[in-house]
Amino acid sequence: MKINFSFRAFLLQCLCLLTLPFASPAQNRVCDATTLQEFFDCYGGQAAFSAHSIAAVSTFIQADDAMQAGNYAQAKTLVDNLFNTYQAGSSLRT
Repeated sequence: MKINFSFRAFLLQCLCLLTLPFASPAQNRVCDATTLQEFFDCYGGQAAFSAHSIAAVSTFIQADDAMQAGNYAQAKTLVDNLFNTYQAGSSLRT
């Protein structure tokens, strides 16, 4: 069964919302980051995140930027590549 792009984007957003609160001890801190590196620095650097969380957050932000620029094909490719890396049923703990 193929999952359509909008459903995948929704799942990616849910994944980000579910993993980010647990990924950082600085949950109550205000972060005005405008780049991915600034975002990670606000919350303890990339070392404070799992590889899966880094991939999910990076893909979400890059896909959102592509969609806002009207480049829907690029946004779809980014999300598809992430889902190909973490296929349904694969262990997210790796």
